[in-house]
Amino acid sequence: MATVSPNNQLLRQRQNLQRSQKQQLLRQQRLRTHCGAIQLNQDESSTYKHKRKILQSKSDSYIKRVRLITDENKSLAYCHVPKAASTTWMVAFAKTNSVANFTEMLQRVALHEALLEKFAIDGEKLDSDTFTFTFIRHPFHRIVSAYLDKFVTRKEKSFIQPVIDWEAGLFGRLTATLHQSHNDGGQFILHFEKFVKFIIFEIESNSKSYGSLHWWPYTKLCDLCRIRYDFIGKVETWESDIQQLSELSEFSNFDLSSLIGQKFNRNKEKTTEDTSKLYFKQLSQDLIIKLYTMYESDFLIGGYDFPQNYINMAKGV
Repeated sequence: MATVSPNNQLLRQRQNLQRSQKQQLLRQQRLRTHCGAIQLNQDESSTYKHKRKILQSKSDSYIKRVRLITDENKSLAYCHVPKAASTTWMVAFAKTNSVANFTEMLQRVALHEALLEKFAIDGEKLDSDTFTFTFIRHPFHRIVSAYLDKFVTRKEKSFIQPVIDWEAGLFGRLTATLHQSHNDGGQFILHFEKFVKFIIFEIESNSKSYGSLHWWPYTKLCDLCRIRYDFIGKVETWESDIQQLSELSEFSNFDLSSLIGQKFNRNKEKTTEDTSKLYFKQLSQDLIIKLYTMYESDFLIGGYDFPQNYINMAKGV
């Protein structure tokens, strides 16, 4: 196997960095275009530029519920999007904040809550010199990842019970189709189609259950149109985005190189496009289109294509 010379490796790194910087400019441009007048008003507001990183509105209190993870100096603020490399970032913040027992908390699935309690800041309190960032992911891949992790592999009761209660409310407890199968030793089964219907119900009714953050649209979760984010990374461009962040002084206390190739959550395999399509084949075209409308802003801001390829392989086509 041919080896890559140090000079060629350095050149490749620089090319990747330049490509990542261009991608970042495009992401910021899409964000401004989609958010429209709100984002333009933020850019033109002297209050926005010099005092806060949000556009204040007395009629909208949602921004007060956005909490971002920070370092001890509050020079950084990260909006954590579950199922988008969030555990990797939580470990990074735990290390830089000298959380001694983060490994044990990670095993107990308690790290996220601990950091949100001890090292978080409300969106409304962000200063203009705080570097804000988040990482996002293809919405459909994120949904499948949440489904496989919480409902198939780990079968977490706190995630399952709200779905049971929702369906019981629709059809009555005796006819609910969430059931124990006689063919798999009584193990819980939740079909992907029903999970998608539950997601649509929650988003349409704006009613959140225990696990909703794992599939809630990140445009709403991080309020992308009202908090100004200095950097929007993507799981799909993880390595080049990490390289770009490593060039910034704000991340001098982070060992970002160690994040490349790391996987801290307990999913055995990464959810890929092929994996996602296996599950979306179980859905009708109408249901996929309905789901897309729930995540349209995520698709547009993230630069993800309209999911025509998912629709074309829908059930019954």
